[in-house]
Amino acid sequence: MKYHGSTDAAERMEIIAGSCPVRLDGHNSFEAFAAGRGVQAQGSGTNAREA
Repeated sequence: MKYHGSTDAAERMEIIAGSCPVRLDGHNSFEAFAAGRGVQAQGSGTNAREA
């Protein structure tokens, strides 16, 4: 599964179980975020995929 979200305002995504590779717009690589960790997007896009 792949997901791309886009927002004009800052947004936070919380990882509640497992892990999720995330790449913020403007970055070249994905970073794995584990349960209990959040991702902060500053009014841009976010790409996520299944771990």
